[in-house]
This record gives sequence, structure tokens and C-alpha cells, in this order.
Amino acid sequence: VMLNGAYEFGSGFGLGLSAGLMQAGQTVEGRSSTLNPVGIDPGLGGSATDDLRVRGVLAGAHAGMRFFDRFPIRLRLGAGALISETRSVRTGAFTTRAGGNYSAPELGQSSTTAFVYLDPEASVGVKIGDVFELGAGVQGLILIPPSAPTWGGDENPNVVVDGDGLSSYDSDETTMGVMAFVGAHGRSQALDM
Repeated sequence: VMLNGAYEFGSGFGLGLSAGLMQAGQTVEGRSSTLNPVGIDPGLGGSATDDLRVRGVLAGAHAGMRFFDRFPIRLRLGAGALISETRSVRTGAFTTRAGGNYSAPELGQSSTTAFVYLDPEASVGVKIGDVFELGAGVQGLILIPPSAPTWGGDENPNVVVDGDGLSSYDSDETTMGVMAFVGAHGRSQALDM
């Protein structure tokens, strides 16, 4: 959910502020992964399932331009920051050095993450009388992390694998790198008289 407030000049150019809340998630199954027993090389090959969630607050600014009067077309571009809590939960299936199967238990980690966002929007409307405008549009949200998030980060959780001992996952990049979302919306607004 994002709220945008703006002042539009007579020329059609506008400036404004944006604020909102965001929650998104992604599950990736069967990705290649390695579980590394302490002091044993090579690690245990297998696959992991990652359940990734991001939830946070958006704040930024935007500029836009309106074209035409009877059927106005608006183009807007916003930019700002998302300060979020990210949560990664991982499970996996691996083959031990002895050839047995090992199902890694669910491990989770949370961290505070900052993203830069870009927020393009295009909409078209119709004036109803001199006071109201109805319209519809398409809005995107592109989240860019300053560095690619990795599993475990500085605090990579451990598991104990029977016969192989204390083990941890590689610091794989999570799939929560650059993310893009697109949505449609309606618009109604009162115009200056």
C-alpha cells in the first residue's frame, strides 16, 4: 500500500511525497546448495528450499507530468527507501559422506535490510465536469539492495549431521536481490476550481 501526495503546477508538472507499507514473499524450491561440515572438504551436496519474506516501510519523493486536459495522461517516477525486516527460512535434503540421506531441519534468520526503490507509474483519466477526474493506471515498484543478500550473513546457523558433525550452509545469494512488482490501480481526485 502506497500513498502519494503531490502539488501539480498549471503546466502539468508535479512534485510530491510518497509513503507506504510493503509485504512480499517468495518460495524457491530445489535450488542447488552445499552443507559444509566443520573441517571437512568437500561439503555435502544437495538441494534447499528457501522461504523468503520482506516487510517494511517505504518513504520517498516523486515527480510527474500531466498531458492533455479532457483525457489526462500522467507519467510519474518516484524514488526512495524501503527499510524492512527480511526473514529467510531454509530446509534441505543432502547426501552424507557415508551415502545416506539427510533432511536438514528448518533454520531461520531475520535481519533489517535497506533497499533503494524506483516507482514508475502511468495513468489515463477522464474529466467529469470541472471538479472531478476518474482514471486508471499501472504502477511498478523496483527494489534494489545495496549488496546482494546472502543466506546466513554474519550469523550462519548450524546443524548437526549424523556422521559428519557440525555443519552450515554456504553463504549463497538469496533470490531476494533486485525485485520488481507491477500492479493496476484506479484513481479519483478532486481538481482545483
